[in-house]
Amino acid sequence: MGVETVADLHARASDWLAAHGLVEEALQQARLADDTARVVRLVEANTHAILNREEWMTLVRWLAYVPEAEVQRRPKLLLAHAYVKVMRNELADVPHLADQAERLIHDGGLDMSAD
Repeated sequence: MGVETVADLHARASDWLAAHGLVEEALQQARLADDTARVVRLVEANTHAILNREEWMTLVRWLAYVPEAEVQRRPKLLLAHAYVKVMRNELADVPHLADQAERLIHDGGLDMSAD
């Protein structure tokens, strides 16, 4: 079985798992597929639910799966990162993260509504 076939199988498994509410497992399969875009979509789509359940340590783990460059370009992920900073009482970076998210929303006309 070729590398592309294996990656495709992991991606398909990720989709199936996500569709059945198994987000953690879906993320693992997306990572095995080496599919950063899929990882980002899963984290963004499920951040609100994780925060509602106050499972911020799960969010810490998930944010670690996303390359920093991607976090810096995505308002939802920046705000999630800011939330983690607040929970850890690491408040110095919070205003910068919030400002950066606001700039991205304003400059890009991004929709921050829940998925």
